[in-house]
Amino acid sequence: MGRLRFKEKVAIALLSLLSTNFCLASELQYDKTVRILTWWGYLDHDDLVREVETACKVNISYDEFYSNPEFIRRSQERKYDLLIYSDTVGDFVEKKMPMPGIDLSDIANSYHPVVRDQFKQEQHAKNTLYFVLSGTVFLWNADLVSLTSNDSISDIFNKGKGKTVALLDDYVEILTLLMNEKHHEKADIFSMLKSVLGGSNLIITNNLGRILKSKDFAIGYAWSGEAIISMSETNQNIKAMMHPSLSHISKDLVSLLSSDSASLCVAKAFTGKKFISDVAERSFYFSPYKKESHAGNTVYDRLYKEFNTKIGELVWLKKFTVEENKFFEKKWLQIKVDLGYKA
Repeated sequence: MGRLRFKEKVAIALLSLLSTNFCLASELQYDKTVRILTWWGYLDHDDLVREVETACKVNISYDEFYSNPEFIRRSQERKYDLLIYSDTVGDFVEKKMPMPGIDLSDIANSYHPVVRDQFKQEQHAKNTLYFVLSGTVFLWNADLVSLTSNDSISDIFNKGKGKTVALLDDYVEILTLLMNEKHHEKADIFSMLKSVLGGSNLIITNNLGRILKSKDFAIGYAWSGEAIISMSETNQNIKAMMHPSLSHISKDLVSLLSSDSASLCVAKAFTGKKFISDVAERSFYFSPYKKESHAGNTVYDRLYKEFNTKIGELVWLKKFTVEENKFFEKKWLQIKVDLGYKA
């Protein structure tokens, strides 16, 4: 998915440039240590990780990364046994990283039927499985505007004219949003964004915390986790919706790179229903396994129910070639400048 998760950790990201030490989930207790490279925040839950350490009789240490480019760099600098990363760099992993010849694909047979079919359709390497899923959501200040599930992209953002509109900072996600509604030539699709968002106070960001507190905030488009965390930090009358035709699903992947029994044990635990579902609930994302949420957060529990109901209708995040990614990344930077980018 490739995104910031917990805003209070933004400062910690700077430390990753100064240190390459592994984080140990607990003190060394066993002979074998399994080394993991992961999106930051996922393995901060010591109780969950220690359960796996005890079950597999192994020490777990991990490096955290904060962006896809950092992931690519770090994954080549050190040897890891397990990777947890965005599917947008999945091609890089499957082409550049060692394949241990271990088949984990049977685990996917227990996924939600729609997720299982999507996983099989994507034809990942046999050492790779889904980690958590995310759904994009629309947010709005109910004191200023009102959104419905029948609104088009133009309808939604026209309601934000003259007000603050927040858009997540990820060109793959934005391309997928625009391509959900209309069929454009890929090279020209961003031109639609200019016409749709013109006249609003546009903020492109993955940190909604301060934005949702603004009295002028009208509409936002974000990942479920970031949206729910930010909603809990404001007194504004903010509503959230998973749009049946405009929201879509993205996912993170897990790849096992070592063939030893300890690494295999950890990989199976990390991709099992209990571990993934617990991590998903604590970060307000979704599990690839069919389940209901009982996290106690009313917005999240409702969105999870919507996710399970609409999963067969939602679009999955678009996949682009390496060349297309380079092209659109450069195009996105220019579009942000043209739109008066503010972080």
